[in-house]
Amino acid sequence: MFPGWLETLPNLQVLSLRSNKFHGVITSFGTKLPFPRLRIFDISNNYFTGPLPVSYIHNFQGMMNTNDNQTGLEYLGDNSVYNDSIVIVMKGLYIELTRILTVFTTIDLSNNMFEGEIPTVIGELHSLKGLNLSHNRITGTIPLSLGNLSNLEWLDLS
Repeated sequence: MFPGWLETLPNLQVLSLRSNKFHGVITSFGTKLPFPRLRIFDISNNYFTGPLPVSYIHNFQGMMNTNDNQTGLEYLGDNSVYNDSIVIVMKGLYIELTRILTVFTTIDLSNNMFEGEIPTVIGELHSLKGLNLSHNRITGTIPLSLGNLSNLEWLDLS
């Protein structure tokens, strides 16, 4: 099952649970503001079912606001010897980011068994760079709210 207790971690910015054997419906434990600073949410290649996790997406504050005034490159972490890194799927390619820019935001829910429609609330994640909902059981229309994602660089709904 999805480890819902993770939603209580107020400083969590990167959550990658790719390619495990997690399964079942994702439900919130009722934390007031789950995942408020999350910038990367990757739960791809599991066996999750039910609707897309709207209760979480609705609270992804770290993906809602763009910082157009930022000058220079800023990375996650404290610039110590250890650098935060992650492997992501971008435009169908596995890419290792050896350092993660603070402006990089992505959601990857691909290769699960999610059902239902794409939630309109995704259109409020204005800083989102990538969205991958491919290889699920998504139905319905593509919400007009996705047109609000002016920073979106890749979208996979296949």
